Amino acid sequence: MSIVLFKYLNSEPFRFLAKSLSLKIIDTVPRDLLTVVDDENPDIVLAPVTYIQELESRDYKLSNIVIASKGPVKSVCVLAEDRRINNFDIIYATRESVVSVKVLEHILKIRNVRPKIVHINVTLENIKEVVKRGPLLAIGDIALIARKFYRPILDLAQEWYKLYSKPLVFAVVMYRSRDHVSRIIRAFYTMLSSKKFLRNVAKLTSHWIVKYLRRDEIFQYFVGNLMYVLDNASKYVTFQFSRLLSNF
Repeated sequence: MSIVLFKYLNSEPFRFLAKSLSLKIIDTVPRDLLTVVDDENPDIVLAPVTYIQELESRDYKLSNIVIASKGPVKSVCVLAEDRRINNFDIIYATRESVVSVKVLEHILKIRNVRPKIVHINVTLENIKEVVKRGPLLAIGDIALIARKFYRPILDLAQEWYKLYSKPLVFAVVMYRSRDHVSRIIRAFYTMLSSKKFLRNVAKLTSHWIVKYLRRDEIFQYFVGNLMYVLDNASKYVTFQFSRLLSNF
Protein backbone atom coordinates (compact mmCIF):
# COMPACT_ATOMS: atom_id res chain seq x y z
CA MET A 1 0.00 0.00 0.00
CA SER A 2 1.16 3.53 -0.69
CA ILE A 3 0.47 7.11 0.34
CA VAL A 4 1.32 10.44 -1.30
CA LEU A 5 2.69 13.10 1.06
CA PHE A 6 4.46 16.46 1.02
CA LYS A 7 7.63 17.27 2.94
CA TYR A 8 6.13 20.04 5.07
CA LEU A 9 6.21 19.89 8.86
CA ASN A 10 2.41 19.64 8.97
CA SER A 11 2.68 16.28 7.15
CA GLU A 12 5.02 14.72 9.72
CA PRO A 13 2.24 12.96 11.70
CA PHE A 14 1.12 11.26 8.47
CA ARG A 15 4.70 10.25 7.73
CA PHE A 16 5.12 8.67 11.17
CA LEU A 17 1.89 6.74 10.77
CA ALA A 18 2.77 5.59 7.27
CA LYS A 19 6.13 4.26 8.44
CA SER A 20 4.58 2.48 11.42
CA LEU A 21 2.07 0.78 9.10
CA SER A 22 4.74 -0.08 6.49
CA LEU A 23 3.15 2.04 3.79
CA LYS A 24 5.21 3.09 0.81
CA ILE A 25 5.65 6.88 0.98
CA ILE A 26 5.62 8.83 -2.28
CA ASP A 27 6.82 12.40 -1.82
CA THR A 28 5.80 15.11 -4.24
CA VAL A 29 4.89 18.80 -4.46
CA PRO A 30 1.33 20.07 -4.96
CA ARG A 31 1.79 21.09 -8.60
CA ASP A 32 2.86 17.52 -9.52
CA LEU A 33 0.17 15.74 -7.52
CA LEU A 34 -2.09 14.55 -10.34
CA THR A 35 0.84 13.32 -12.42
CA VAL A 36 2.08 11.29 -9.46
CA VAL A 37 -1.39 9.90 -8.80
CA ASP A 38 -1.78 8.82 -12.42
CA ASP A 39 1.71 7.28 -12.56
CA GLU A 40 1.78 5.59 -9.15
CA ASN A 41 -1.92 4.81 -8.49
CA PRO A 42 -1.53 5.26 -4.70
CA ASP A 43 -4.06 3.96 -2.18
CA ILE A 44 -4.07 7.16 -0.08
CA VAL A 45 -3.41 10.78 -1.05
CA LEU A 46 -2.93 13.85 1.13
CA ALA A 47 -4.27 16.47 -1.27
CA PRO A 48 -4.82 20.23 -1.27
CA VAL A 49 -8.56 20.87 -1.34
CA THR A 50 -8.28 22.31 -4.87
CA TYR A 51 -7.66 18.76 -6.14
CA ILE A 52 -10.73 17.13 -4.61
CA GLN A 53 -12.82 17.05 -7.78
CA GLU A 54 -10.00 15.66 -9.90
CA LEU A 55 -9.35 12.91 -7.36
CA GLU A 56 -13.03 12.06 -7.00
CA SER A 57 -13.14 11.57 -10.77
CA ARG A 58 -10.32 9.05 -10.25
CA ASP A 59 -12.43 7.13 -7.70
CA TYR A 60 -10.88 8.52 -4.53
CA LYS A 61 -13.13 9.07 -1.53
CA LEU A 62 -13.02 12.01 0.89
CA SER A 63 -12.17 11.19 4.51
CA ASN A 64 -12.55 13.16 7.74
CA ILE A 65 -8.77 13.43 8.05
CA VAL A 66 -7.53 16.89 7.15
CA ILE A 67 -5.03 19.65 7.63
CA ALA A 68 -7.20 22.51 8.82
CA SER A 69 -7.20 25.37 11.32
CA LYS A 70 -9.47 27.75 13.15
CA GLY A 71 -6.52 30.12 13.36
CA PRO A 72 -4.03 31.30 13.96
CA VAL A 73 -2.46 28.64 11.77
CA LYS A 74 0.99 30.34 11.77
CA SER A 75 2.11 28.60 8.57
CA VAL A 76 -0.14 30.49 6.13
CA CYS A 77 0.17 34.22 6.58
CA VAL A 78 1.04 37.55 4.99
CA LEU A 79 4.31 39.00 6.23
CA ALA A 80 5.32 42.63 5.75
CA GLU A 81 7.39 45.43 7.20
CA ASP A 82 4.45 47.84 6.79
CA ARG A 83 1.49 46.81 8.98
CA ARG A 84 -1.18 48.27 6.64
CA ILE A 85 -2.17 45.69 4.04
CA ASN A 86 -4.33 48.25 2.20
CA ASN A 87 -1.19 50.17 1.22
CA PHE A 88 0.09 47.70 -1.38
CA ASP A 89 -0.47 47.26 -5.12
CA ILE A 90 1.40 43.92 -5.17
CA ILE A 91 1.52 40.98 -2.78
CA TYR A 92 4.14 38.34 -3.46
CA ALA A 93 3.32 34.66 -2.96
CA THR A 94 5.48 31.58 -2.78
CA ARG A 95 5.11 29.36 -5.84
CA GLU A 96 3.73 26.53 -3.68
CA SER A 97 0.73 28.66 -2.69
CA VAL A 98 -2.44 27.23 -4.25
CA VAL A 99 -5.31 27.10 -1.76
CA SER A 100 -3.88 30.02 0.19
CA VAL A 101 -3.87 32.37 -2.82
CA LYS A 102 -7.57 31.74 -3.46
CA VAL A 103 -8.36 32.33 0.21
CA LEU A 104 -6.29 35.53 0.30
CA GLU A 105 -8.01 36.86 -2.83
CA HIS A 106 -11.39 36.12 -1.21
CA ILE A 107 -10.51 37.92 2.02
CA LEU A 108 -9.08 40.96 0.21
CA LYS A 109 -12.14 41.14 -2.06
CA ILE A 110 -14.36 41.37 1.02
CA ARG A 111 -12.14 44.23 2.20
CA ASN A 112 -12.43 45.84 -1.24
CA VAL A 113 -8.67 45.57 -1.73
CA ARG A 114 -7.44 44.23 -5.07
CA PRO A 115 -3.63 44.02 -5.19
CA LYS A 116 -1.92 42.00 -7.89
CA ILE A 117 -0.59 38.69 -6.57
CA VAL A 118 2.79 37.76 -8.04
CA HIS A 119 4.30 34.31 -7.57
CA ILE A 120 7.98 34.27 -6.71
CA ASN A 121 10.65 31.81 -5.61
CA VAL A 122 11.21 32.23 -1.88
CA THR A 123 13.94 30.63 0.23
CA LEU A 124 15.30 31.23 3.69
CA GLU A 125 18.19 33.01 2.02
CA ASN A 126 16.14 35.57 0.10
CA ILE A 127 13.01 36.01 2.21
CA LYS A 128 14.19 39.23 3.86
CA GLU A 129 14.93 40.73 0.46
CA VAL A 130 11.47 39.74 -0.80
CA VAL A 131 9.66 41.23 2.20
CA LYS A 132 11.57 44.50 1.79
CA ARG A 133 10.05 44.76 -1.70
CA GLY A 134 6.51 44.18 -0.46
CA PRO A 135 4.23 41.90 1.56
CA LEU A 136 4.65 38.16 1.11
CA LEU A 137 2.06 35.40 1.37
CA ALA A 138 4.23 32.74 2.97
CA ILE A 139 3.16 29.15 3.52
CA GLY A 140 4.52 26.04 5.15
CA ASP A 141 7.83 25.73 6.88
CA ILE A 142 9.26 29.00 5.56
CA ALA A 143 6.32 30.87 7.10
CA LEU A 144 6.89 29.22 10.49
CA ILE A 145 10.52 30.32 10.51
CA ALA A 146 9.91 33.79 9.04
CA ARG A 147 7.46 34.59 11.85
CA LYS A 148 10.51 34.87 14.09
CA PHE A 149 11.54 37.96 12.07
CA TYR A 150 8.19 39.42 11.03
CA ARG A 151 4.87 39.77 12.77
CA PRO A 152 2.15 38.65 10.32
CA ILE A 153 -0.27 41.32 9.16
CA LEU A 154 -2.79 38.64 8.20
CA ASP A 155 -3.19 35.01 9.29
CA LEU A 156 -5.51 33.42 6.74
CA ALA A 157 -7.11 30.78 8.95
CA GLN A 158 -7.70 33.27 11.73
CA GLU A 159 -9.32 35.72 9.32
CA TRP A 160 -11.45 32.96 7.75
CA TYR A 161 -12.74 31.92 11.18
CA LYS A 162 -13.59 35.55 12.02
CA LEU A 163 -15.61 35.77 8.81
CA TYR A 164 -17.46 32.45 8.91
CA SER A 165 -16.91 30.77 12.31
CA LYS A 166 -15.65 27.69 10.47
CA PRO A 167 -12.21 26.10 10.17
CA LEU A 168 -10.23 26.69 7.01
CA VAL A 169 -9.37 23.38 5.32
CA PHE A 170 -6.06 23.30 3.45
CA ALA A 171 -5.73 19.61 2.63
CA VAL A 172 -7.69 16.38 2.94
CA VAL A 173 -6.82 12.71 2.96
CA MET A 174 -8.50 10.87 0.08
CA TYR A 175 -8.41 7.12 -0.42
CA ARG A 176 -9.47 4.16 -2.51
CA SER A 177 -12.66 2.67 -1.11
CA ARG A 178 -11.36 -0.81 -0.35
CA ASP A 179 -11.64 -2.74 2.91
CA HIS A 180 -7.92 -2.87 3.65
CA VAL A 181 -7.49 0.83 2.85
CA SER A 182 -10.52 1.78 4.98
CA ARG A 183 -8.91 0.04 7.95
CA ILE A 184 -5.81 2.18 7.49
CA ILE A 185 -7.93 5.33 7.35
CA ARG A 186 -9.64 4.37 10.62
CA ALA A 187 -6.23 3.86 12.23
CA PHE A 188 -5.11 7.27 10.98
CA TYR A 189 -8.24 8.89 12.42
CA THR A 190 -7.69 7.32 15.84
CA MET A 191 -4.01 8.21 16.10
CA LEU A 192 -4.36 11.75 14.75
CA SER A 193 -6.99 12.40 17.42
CA SER A 194 -4.40 11.62 20.12
CA LYS A 195 -2.35 14.41 21.68
CA LYS A 196 0.00 11.75 23.02
CA PHE A 197 0.77 10.57 19.49
CA LEU A 198 1.29 14.13 18.24
CA ARG A 199 3.57 14.85 21.19
CA ASN A 200 5.67 11.83 20.25
CA VAL A 201 5.92 13.03 16.66
CA ALA A 202 7.10 16.44 17.85
CA LYS A 203 9.61 14.79 20.16
CA LEU A 204 11.03 12.36 17.60
CA THR A 205 10.79 14.09 14.24
CA SER A 206 14.03 14.58 12.34
CA HIS A 207 12.45 17.18 10.04
CA TRP A 208 14.96 19.88 9.10
CA ILE A 209 12.91 22.58 10.84
CA VAL A 210 14.10 21.35 14.24
CA LYS A 211 17.16 23.57 13.59
CA TYR A 212 14.85 26.57 13.94
CA LEU A 213 11.92 25.53 16.15
CA ARG A 214 11.93 23.99 19.62
CA ARG A 215 10.17 20.66 20.14
CA ASP A 216 7.51 22.31 22.30
CA GLU A 217 6.84 24.83 19.52
CA ILE A 218 6.35 21.97 17.08
CA PHE A 219 3.96 20.20 19.45
CA GLN A 220 1.97 23.41 19.94
CA TYR A 221 1.78 23.81 16.17
CA PHE A 222 0.35 20.28 15.84
CA VAL A 223 -2.26 20.54 18.60
CA GLY A 224 -2.85 24.26 19.04
CA ASN A 225 -2.75 25.60 15.50
CA LEU A 226 -3.71 22.65 13.31
CA MET A 227 -6.64 20.22 13.17
CA TYR A 228 -6.03 16.74 11.78
CA VAL A 229 -9.52 15.29 12.20
CA LEU A 230 -12.73 17.06 11.21
CA ASP A 231 -16.03 15.22 11.33
CA ASN A 232 -18.28 16.01 8.38
CA ALA A 233 -15.28 17.39 6.53
CA SER A 234 -17.18 17.34 3.24
CA LYS A 235 -19.65 19.88 4.66
CA TYR A 236 -16.87 22.32 5.51
CA VAL A 237 -15.12 21.80 2.19
CA THR A 238 -18.37 22.37 0.27
CA PHE A 239 -19.00 25.60 2.19
CA GLN A 240 -15.43 26.71 1.56
CA PHE A 241 -15.72 26.19 -2.19
CA SER A 242 -19.07 28.00 -2.27
CA ARG A 243 -17.49 31.04 -0.61
CA LEU A 244 -14.35 31.05 -2.76
CA LEU A 245 -16.38 30.83 -5.96
CA SER A 246 -18.95 33.44 -4.96
CA ASN A 247 -19.17 36.98 -6.22
CA PHE A 248 -19.98 39.96 -4.03
